[in-house]
Amino acid sequence: MVRPGHGCEPDAHATGATRGPIPTLAYQKAQIRRFAAHKINVYSPYYEHSLAYAANPLIAPPRGAMTRDDVRELIAYAAKYHIDVIPEQEAFGHLHHVLKYEIYSDLAETPHSHVLAPGKPGSMALITSWFAEIDSLFTARFVHIGADETVELGRGQTRDRVKAEGLGRVYLQFVRDINTALKPSGKRLMFWADIAMESPQLVGILPKEMVAVCWDYWSFNGFDRCLKPFADVGMETWVAPGVNNWNRVYPYNAVALRNIQAFVRDGQKLGATGVLNTNWDDDGDALFEQLWAGVLFGAAAGWQAGESSIPINAQTNNDLNDIASSLSGRISDLKEGYVLGREVYEHAWANENRPTYLGNLTNRYDAAAQLWIQRSDRIREAMMQFRRNKTLPPMEELGIPRPVPVP
Repeated sequence: MVRPGHGCEPDAHATGATRGPIPTLAYQKAQIRRFAAHKINVYSPYYEHSLAYAANPLIAPPRGAMTRDDVRELIAYAAKYHIDVIPEQEAFGHLHHVLKYEIYSDLAETPHSHVLAPGKPGSMALITSWFAEIDSLFTARFVHIGADETVELGRGQTRDRVKAEGLGRVYLQFVRDINTALKPSGKRLMFWADIAMESPQLVGILPKEMVAVCWDYWSFNGFDRCLKPFADVGMETWVAPGVNNWNRVYPYNAVALRNIQAFVRDGQKLGATGVLNTNWDDDGDALFEQLWAGVLFGAAAGWQAGESSIPINAQTNNDLNDIASSLSGRISDLKEGYVLGREVYEHAWANENRPTYLGNLTNRYDAAAQLWIQRSDRIREAMMQFRRNKTLPPMEELGIPRPVPVP
């Protein structure tokens, strides 16, 4: 619940430990230590096919999944730091890496897709088998069943049923059935709310003991559209902002911090009881060590009542990083553009001419690239100055001309 003087509790972090990089146990322990130092009290690893199941050994990639021993060691380690480990095992969508195998293909909504087909006896049998093993390993009082982005539902095996009953009803009834099947474990089931929210008049189909987790990673307002339908029928809700690291090598903090700030603030107003801040490794090129600004701001926002302020120095550092980062900064883009232009020009020249005089032309590209390297160095120096005394030099000292006034 939200308590006076406090924010949303639990304050959690979910990490997409399936889409590309699978963290080592040693790194997960390092995460746990830093989470605890900043009062994050839940760690939620995400699984599609990266948890090794004894009853379904084909699913997990060799050397690319958490074993039962890994899970036990992680939970015991997290307990020392008062952190609950809440597993998220997708139980409806995002299951292509399971359903691509012929042994499971009959359970797919469409051949080898990523959505389990409701109504197939084998679908529920597979889910209960997974969660029986999860229940034997994980000690947290919650478990997350995913159930987001089931975009193929109604396009294959359930087409006729969806036509007759409606997409929302078929979806919600299957989520309800999962809850019924797993209820003997005594755990409370969490699910992503993006599909259910599209049928607000039907969310009462779901048992009230379930927890709807509303996710939105880019908005700064309008969160009531997801939260209100569940609150209106007496269901508990959590909010799930994101650190905006997917499909990029460096997080987009300019969006992430504002999204976290606004979603947690409005979640409190609308009665949300927890924060599940997220990172997702779509494309697999993001490194978690670059995400701590968003992760720790989420920790602060989750414990504070109302709107958490984004420190001006954090925003300024983000802006400077956007400009000067050697990985994805705008200056780096300009420098690399000149280098690539040189290579393309040199190749085109060689198709027509002898090499004589070419150097007189390519040195212009070299000089332009060098100019932007020098400007990048100056901006890095400015970043160090800002960290020391919160001041920035004039633009001219950075080698950047002032904008020409618009007449």
